[in-house]
Amino acid sequence: MSPDINILLTGAGTQTFANVINPLKDYYRNRVKLVACDMDPMAYGLYLADKSYIIPPAVNSNFIKRIVEICRLESVKIILPLLSLDMLPISKHKKEFADMGVSAPISDYKSIKICSDKKLTYDFFRHHNIPTPATYLPDELPGKLDFPVIVKPRHLSGSKFFQKVNSRDELPKITGCVPDPIIQSFLNGQEYTVDILADLESRPVGIVPRSRLKISAGKSVVGKTEDLPVLRKLIEYVIKKIPLIGPANIQCFKINGNFLFTEVNPRFSAGGLPLSVSAGMNSPVQLVKIALGQTVPKLTKNYNNLYLFRYYTEVIVTEKKIIK
Repeated sequence: MSPDINILLTGAGTQTFANVINPLKDYYRNRVKLVACDMDPMAYGLYLADKSYIIPPAVNSNFIKRIVEICRLESVKIILPLLSLDMLPISKHKKEFADMGVSAPISDYKSIKICSDKKLTYDFFRHHNIPTPATYLPDELPGKLDFPVIVKPRHLSGSKFFQKVNSRDELPKITGCVPDPIIQSFLNGQEYTVDILADLESRPVGIVPRSRLKISAGKSVVGKTEDLPVLRKLIEYVIKKIPLIGPANIQCFKINGNFLFTEVNPRFSAGGLPLSVSAGMNSPVQLVKIALGQTVPKLTKNYNNLYLFRYYTEVIVTEKKIIK
């Protein structure tokens, strides 16, 4: 029996890939064909999909051309970019994909630009009176600066290059080692990731807050869902104002009973997404339904006090199955 719909997923080497493809396989079984792509032939997700392709990096001028080619070869109806770097070019060409009959249910280019640039994200938070820690470019630092601070890349996602700086004397050396750095006040409080899913009109379908109890390489490896009505209201406001479409995860800290927002990632979470799925928000499946024009009821209640413990697993293949 042929599949009902073909779905292309980028970023087959990301942790996010397994978080997304597994719920789709469990729900749709043989009713979908899952096509994977990545720039690295050793990306594990290439060997979990029904068909796989090698693509150039997102910054390559042939990236979109190759994605379009794969969509035509595989009769793709939905494209789900899972890597942050893939989001900008794909969102920029959403109309081109739509004209081909391919739905890209992600936020628009302007929104993704805001989310991809931490300085623009900070400016957005300030403009809309959303609590956020003080954030500076290196040439904007005030004469008096409270330490410690965090130095991190302005444009990259994940925890790579994150540095905690305890004194002003350390700053020049650290900022010189971080690509396009920004400096942000250090927050010493409980960190939360909020997984969200919004429909094509930027209406929230699901909001699942989870505390990050243990973090490895920037990913949540132990987490817990929590019922936080005040945080939910703030998240609804953020979704509306950016605005967001499809999946996103929003980072914040709870300090003295107040929430301070630091980042908005307009994609599925890399670490704790399975926890949100188990809590009642199966966002990979719901996103496919949204892309198909099907009605997806709003999640009004999720299971709280669920814990996530992550661990590694493996994919074993013979050499002849390595994607060329």
